[in-house]
Amino acid sequence: MAKEPKKKGPPSMRELLPPDPQRGPDGIPDPVRVRNPVGRPSKYEPHMLKTVMDIGSIGGSHMEMAVELGIDRVTFYRWTENNEEFRNAVKMADAAAQVWWERAARNGAVGLIDKWNPTTYIFHMKNRFKDDYREKPQAAQPDENGQVQVMSVTIDSRLLDADQRDILRQTLLAAKAAKDGTVIEGEYEEGEEQ
Repeated sequence: MAKEPKKKGPPSMRELLPPDPQRGPDGIPDPVRVRNPVGRPSKYEPHMLKTVMDIGSIGGSHMEMAVELGIDRVTFYRWTENNEEFRNAVKMADAAAQVWWERAARNGAVGLIDKWNPTTYIFHMKNRFKDDYREKPQAAQPDENGQVQVMSVTIDSRLLDADQRDILRQTLLAAKAAKDGTVIEGEYEEGEEQ
């Protein structure tokens, strides 16, 4: 067997590098040996579930939870989708947030909150807790006599000002008259339909 002739000049880079167990004999990374995960590791840690619950218990939103966890909205929803433990915590936090807002409404309705704005509250609830507060249109079906049943509404007249009470009274009288088949004469402002 003949000896290989000795090369002249400096050694190649491959010769200078120490052997790498993740590279093949040609120096190229071996895909079977390289086990680097794709992307960065997740920031998720189980102690974050308490933060989620704490934010929910004060009526907080998903965005508030994400900010407190130091993540963006996309990551928050990815964790919710892919991590059962996190998803369950978010569901419980959402329920706690809804309870917080419902208690706030009760306190506002009885005058415990200054400058309570029921319109803003209703808007918030319909958009945030859609499953429970979205208006569900129901087709009114006339009965065999051609009458349509209208939903009943409870109104606390103590919360209405004098003008609102007057409008309510006129509306109820008009509804009663329509039921009795009588016509109500009234005064109308200019531009109002009669």
